[in-house]
This record gives sequence, C-alpha cells and structure tokens, in this order.
Amino acid sequence: SGGSVASVASGGSGGSVASGGSGNSRRTNPSDNSSDSDAKSYADLKHRVQNYLFTIKELKYPELFDLTNHMLTLSKNVDGFKYLIDGYEEINELLYKLNFYYDL
Repeated sequence: SGGSVASVASGGSGGSVASGGSGNSRRTNPSDNSSDSDAKSYADLKHRVQNYLFTIKELKYPELFDLTNHMLTLSKNVDGFKYLIDGYEEINELLYKLNFYYDL
C-alpha cells in the first residue's frame, strides 16, 4: 500500500485550477472535481499520518522523540509532507526503532 500513499500525496500538490470567464467552464469542471478529490485525499492522509505520529509520541520512548517531532514538523506543509511520504527514509527509521523497542 506504500505505492498508493505516495501517489495520493504527490497528486495533492497541484492544487490550483485556472479560473476565468472565457466560457470553458465545461472543460474545467472535471479538473475541479479531481482537484477537490485530491485535496480531500491529501487532507485525509495528512490527518491519518499525523494521528499515527501523535500516537507514537505518546509512547514516550526516548529514541523516538526527536524523530517523531521531525516528522510532525515535515508534515505541516505540502512540500515537507510530500518529502516524508515519497522519501520514506524517516518512516523506515521510525518502523525500525518501533520494532526494536517492542522486541526488547
């Protein structure tokens, strides 16, 4: 499911649709719907990722504190969130540390 997460995140970054009175409203409607759908998908994904990070932060495991704060900071804006999802380096590190913590 990682591939679908990356495609949703990258699809949500193109948010603006040109507006104007040129009579092309028929042509821009599907684009508007797609943009709304992408924005909702992005907002939903961002909310779910941030909730997950806050849940991990509540564990109060010292090794995860800096990493979860860093990831939460990245997730606050579109470019940082895209980097977080597309790069997945931080996510891999987080999962590795969680796995190690629970193996103890």
